[in-house]
Amino acid sequence: MKRNYELASLVLRRVLGALPVLLIVSLITFGMMRLIPGDPSSIIGGLSATPAQLAQIRSDLGLDEPFTVQLLRWYGGLLHGNLGRSILMGPGT
Repeated sequence: MKRNYELASLVLRRVLGALPVLLIVSLITFGMMRLIPGDPSSIIGGLSATPAQLAQIRSDLGLDEPFTVQLLRWYGGLLHGNLGRSILMGPGT
């Protein structure tokens, strides 16, 4: 019984120790994605997109919100297993 407790304690310590690293890595990754030049809405909308369509795409993706709100929503989705929209798999994935 003591051995099971020690093993569970070790696993718990490792998981708790990994959480700050995962948070920092995800924050850096999220920030780097926002530093890429260009507007994602213009890429999604294409060359013929109107300003109204671009604004709608920004609104749908949450790109019109502050960085911190976007980050908190992303973390919230991550906790629910939602990793975001896939450009490769298409809408609704």
